[in-house]
Amino acid sequence: MAHAGAARDVRRPLREAGGGDLEAGFLSHWCPPPVATACSLATWTRDAHLLVRSYDYPPLLCDTTVLASSWTGPRVLAMADCPWGAVDGVNAHGLAVAIAFGGRTVVGAGFGVGLVVRYVLEVAQDVAEAVAILSRVPVSMSYDVALTDAGGGSAIVEVAPDLPAVVTGRSTAANRQSHGCGEPVTEWPEHARRSGTVEREVALAAVATDPWATAYDLVGTFLSAPVQRDPLLHEWGTVWTSVYDCDAGTLDLIWPDEPWNLSLWDTSGARVRRTASTLVAA
Repeated sequence: MAHAGAARDVRRPLREAGGGDLEAGFLSHWCPPPVATACSLATWTRDAHLLVRSYDYPPLLCDTTVLASSWTGPRVLAMADCPWGAVDGVNAHGLAVAIAFGGRTVVGAGFGVGLVVRYVLEVAQDVAEAVAILSRVPVSMSYDVALTDAGGGSAIVEVAPDLPAVVTGRSTAANRQSHGCGEPVTEWPEHARRSGTVEREVALAAVATDPWATAYDLVGTFLSAPVQRDPLLHEWGTVWTSVYDCDAGTLDLIWPDEPWNLSLWDTSGARVRRTASTLVAA
């Protein structure tokens, strides 16, 4: 996973941070501590080219920063993660990327997926190029990665530290993987139960396979139970929903009572939200 500009950029902050192994690990995202969350994903290429993701996170773990940048050339709009990675985003080529935890406990040698998402947004122009990157860059945990581009390409890619990447035939995902064997399977039953994985998958699959459904219907499904999960009632509740429009280069951050519209070229402003959430004792 080499990019000359990124390699040069990381050397200076590494020196300024102290230059040790801990600092290098933090900045490189190599073998980060494992974190399990939830989140739902959908690609859409009918009446619009969209990528939709729900943020089913403990609110305290959200970076809550939308970062617009041009670090390696193309403009990128992304939700920042730890601190220069990304959990989702869109670039000026019209490629959108988003991730959801893959529902497996396996941990291995690899990069945190947030840096891989950042890399894809910086260098890939379409879904085919993004799939090629995801197929060769090692990751430390299992994730479902959703891709949509302005040319109408889309894919759900399963990545894992112990298995080759798989391009599925699905357009939705919610914390399970199929390993190329058809339907997703439950490998961590407790996580699936606590996060409502199967219920979310069923709801998303229903709208994705409905021949009369529109992009409006898809977003409406994300804003309704069981995909929308109250943070006060669930440890992995929905903090917000992200809707990326690949043609317009825009991001709509949506709460049930309010949207916030951003674009690759205009990211000014801020929103203050108060969220009550459930904390689970260790």
